[in-house]
Amino acid sequence: MFELRAARPDDAEAVSALAEVLGYTVSPAECRERLARLSSSPDREVSVAEVEGRVRGWVEVARFESLTSPPSAQIVGLVVDPETRGLGLGRRLVEWSEAWARGRGLSALRLRSRQHRVEAHAFYLHLGFEKTKEQSLFVRSLSPG
Repeated sequence: MFELRAARPDDAEAVSALAEVLGYTVSPAECRERLARLSSSPDREVSVAEVEGRVRGWVEVARFESLTSPPSAQIVGLVVDPETRGLGLGRRLVEWSEAWARGRGLSALRLRSRQHRVEAHAFYLHLGFEKTKEQSLFVRSLSPG
């Protein structure tokens, strides 16, 4: 029914369009360049879910390490095309992320999800994730130079 595989730079247009579903704007050209760069990192991976040869979902997972917590994996982004939700793509992308983490000796899988994504929260809880805290994100833009 569907296939999971590592993302390639030629998936950029589909990956970019799915990022819009999450509320992020990234051009296909920017996405292509990022996919090419990320594919060379041993600490980060992007996988896509194809249905009938068309990319219908993707997940980005990365190694996360800090002074205050042991090394873990973090799902940086996960999206499934709304037209294909319910086929099990999201579950399989999470399972793929878990296998990626275990393969690197990591003992936990984390993710962050915006407050308004109530359906996504229910999905993650159903898959066995635990909500451990709420927080705010602060960003300060940096000028070049």
